[in-house]
Amino acid sequence: LLVKHDEKKAVGFEGVLGRGWRLWVGTREKRLAIFGWTRASERSRDFFFPIDESSVLIWYTETLADQRGYGLLPLILDYMVNTLGSEGIKRAYGTCACYNYASRRGLEKANFELIGCGFMRAGSGRGVLWLPENQRVGPLHKLK
Repeated sequence: LLVKHDEKKAVGFEGVLGRGWRLWVGTREKRLAIFGWTRASERSRDFFFPIDESSVLIWYTETLADQRGYGLLPLILDYMVNTLGSEGIKRAYGTCACYNYASRRGLEKANFELIGCGFMRAGSGRGVLWLPENQRVGPLHKLK
């Protein structure tokens, strides 16, 4: 399913798996519907603030265009958080672009709360600037 979805190598699943990130996949009617990554603390040193050993970063979750509107983002986030919680993870942080209101609503439906805003170096995925929630200009969430 992943290879078929990424025929043009736009996502680059193989390269991301080589970074040691954990891949989460959701299907609907035996077709790829949603996927996302989690990054442990040792794989998130380039984030805006330190992610401690009992926390993870939920990174780049995408619902395929023809699968949108089914509420899949909150479902996969709940599954991720519950599974990670059973493995000893105490906190999960999630991100989305400030203009991505659908992702923000999905995060909120999965009981994440806004804690601040970060700015990234374009195309790098590296955090450059962090503003707490009271100074925010866009969404960045953590689990309540």
